[in-house]
Amino acid sequence: MDIPRLTNYQQATFPKNVTFGGAKIMVDGVVVDETGETYGAYNSGSGQPQIDYDKITHLVKACNTQNIPCCLTTEGDKAAAKAAEILAQNSKRLPSGVYNSISDLEMITKETAQHMAKGKIVAEIYPQVLGLNESYEKSYMEKVLPSKYAARFFNYHALESAGVKITSGTDLPLFMTNLPEAIIRSVWRKFPKGEKLWQTEGRCDCLTLLQSFTKNAFRANGINDCGTLMKGKKAHLAIFNEDLTTQDITRLEQAKVIATYINGQLVYQV
Repeated sequence: MDIPRLTNYQQATFPKNVTFGGAKIMVDGVVVDETGETYGAYNSGSGQPQIDYDKITHLVKACNTQNIPCCLTTEGDKAAAKAAEILAQNSKRLPSGVYNSISDLEMITKETAQHMAKGKIVAEIYPQVLGLNESYEKSYMEKVLPSKYAARFFNYHALESAGVKITSGTDLPLFMTNLPEAIIRSVWRKFPKGEKLWQTEGRCDCLTLLQSFTKNAFRANGINDCGTLMKGKKAHLAIFNEDLTTQDITRLEQAKVIATYINGQLVYQV
């Protein structure tokens, strides 16, 4: 990793509404491909990946020493636990209002969530990711690992209960950002097809999810004048034709953005 180049990015001028967010480091692979680092052994007998955590620790320290936040991407529960440990050791080097984070977090334990909260580590979840599975019957989570680990997949409630600041992404271009779909997958825990839901005890509260796209997303990046509807704040608004907290999933599935404002200026309208 080229630390001097990252330092230059901190001082660089970017296009309007674009800012430098820090360094992103991939930790493990993909659980469905059996390359994520997990506490449980894969049902197929595949071995766990070999990860140089000492090197990752060195990179995080080098970045944080220069006030550059790091985002570690993890899928397996073991990789997430190790990432939380590394970031917690170095977060104190960052200035106030700047945070390290862990993204993806496909598998989450309560212990990792508590460690993240204590270390003030932000979670960047991908709330639409359940949609990679066509239905419960065709989902991979209980096929690649023993069923006792199933509750760790997309366990957003653990993050919420621990008080972790949650933000949302989409792993673009895997998914185009779609807030109603994010609610259906992470709050309702519904697959694209079928009626059987996924581990509803791990669901995210709807208000928490909405804040992950708004208030939390800005504050996690040190921006405090956006993300809430208050006098004096910048008016970055997406207006939908439905109440996104509705209990009518049919209405939610049909919800559309009808107008978007940036700094109070209309930039999109149906």
